[in-house]
Amino acid sequence: MSAGDFQLKTAAVAEVNNVAVMGQLSRRRLSRAMEYIHANLAEGVRTEDVASAAGLSAFHFARAFKRTTGMTPYRFLVMARVERVKKLLRKSETCLAEIAVEAGFVDQSHMTNVFRRSTGMTPHAFRNAWTRYL
Repeated sequence: MSAGDFQLKTAAVAEVNNVAVMGQLSRRRLSRAMEYIHANLAEGVRTEDVASAAGLSAFHFARAFKRTTGMTPYRFLVMARVERVKKLLRKSETCLAEIAVEAGFVDQSHMTNVFRRSTGMTPHAFRNAWTRYL
């Protein structure tokens, strides 16, 4: 058996067993991690907690998460929080300070800074632009 055949068979067995291949997270572990992050956005999410939910050490999890998704767990968390803010801005008239807390930001100022860096506009401008098109 050649080295190439061995690698193909190993990858096939790993995929069948839902095991991580070449330093990446398995679909099951990645799903657990993402579910944990989304379920706990409003709280202080630590890499150690997400890694525990995925059944890995924090160091191994962070490295495998980046190899699998192309971003760090922290970057994914921030993006998930920004998406939650967008959703809340679209569907409610809740004040920005309450939205910030519900999305897991320290305060409205922190949310505004992160949101602006991510989207190019403030949450207030986003809400106004969204309601204008309804």
